[in-house]
Amino acid sequence: MLILAIHDTAPIAPLQAALAQARPGWRLVVHDDPADALRLAAAEPFDAVACGWRIGRSFGPVVLRRVAGTAPDAMRLLLLPASVDAAEAARQALACAHQALPLDDGAAPFAATLERLLAVRWLLRDPLLRRTLGGADRLPAAPRLFLALQQVMADPHAGTADAARLVARDATLAARVLRMANSALFSRGAPVVDIGAAAAQLGLDVLARIVLSCELYARGAPRDPQAQARQQRAMQAAQLAERIAGEPAAAQCAATAALLADCALPVLPLLDRAALKALSPPRLWAGLPEQALVAAYLLGLWGMPHPLIEAAVFCHAPGRLPHALRGVSPAGALHVARALLDGGLPDAAWVEAAGLTARLDDWKALAARVQDRSPAREAARALRG
Repeated sequence: MLILAIHDTAPIAPLQAALAQARPGWRLVVHDDPADALRLAAAEPFDAVACGWRIGRSFGPVVLRRVAGTAPDAMRLLLLPASVDAAEAARQALACAHQALPLDDGAAPFAATLERLLAVRWLLRDPLLRRTLGGADRLPAAPRLFLALQQVMADPHAGTADAARLVARDATLAARVLRMANSALFSRGAPVVDIGAAAAQLGLDVLARIVLSCELYARGAPRDPQAQARQQRAMQAAQLAERIAGEPAAAQCAATAALLADCALPVLPLLDRAALKALSPPRLWAGLPEQALVAAYLLGLWGMPHPLIEAAVFCHAPGRLPHALRGVSPAGALHVARALLDGGLPDAAWVEAAGLTARLDDWKALAARVQDRSPAREAARALRG
């Protein structure tokens, strides 16, 4: 594997030395000048480009966004110093990288991350899967407003007003966003009358998730009862998974992944199921539901970061993830949320192995409170009143 690191030399030297021992067949090239590194990335077939948070006067996430244009086939990693704010890092990574990880974690997590990214790239390049999905009449469109909103949110010079203006450009979608913002799931008393008020009252992360849910579930068939039910369930799962995950970066990832996990459902009936069963995915992905593999392909096609893809896919089987990613990871939080909202229980063997048994009762109570705010129950209360 050929890897380019855009980083100051001294901090990354230990990782370079450790990786040379752990993966002798891999080559890590370090370049501390972003402009020269971008030219090199465009000229050489790098499998991955890793970039620091700051390189001299350059801001790493901005550099990685340029890498996406000059070397679109390369996997992009954002290397984080210990001092960076976790929530800000998660927001920036969502807009520029396939994965973010701490620089001081060492060679083993770095190599494991790249290997998991390779599995996603396999899905995008597997000829049988591409032919199977290419035979569908219509694949779901990428959530372009959500992706554009992530870029605005990651811009340190942009603010709430900029995000609101972006959403307001699409009048139909903005109306649906406002309707969702005033629903029982999000209402905080006073009605939300415009996108600016929604952004101020709900916060940009929640606004972005509402935009995503409307793009995925409401744009094509706003009066489709099945689409509305899936949207409602996904938003409930997002709220519950966010609270189960707890830690800000994991909570943000779990909540967004909740909206993406079922993105393949509309297209599954259009596909050749026999061809899907004939796939031979990498070992980590083998045996996952067909829905999960198709979702991973779509999310990779849309350019979603790897943590979102991993959480959306492995919520079906969180025990399949490497041990370091178990516990209340985004995939684990989403697995628990979906199981409880469906009236069942999460995988008992995984819950016990992850040491989460003692927390189940609290999570059941959280699920009951989230469901108690559903529009159907609110309407029933109004009728009784």
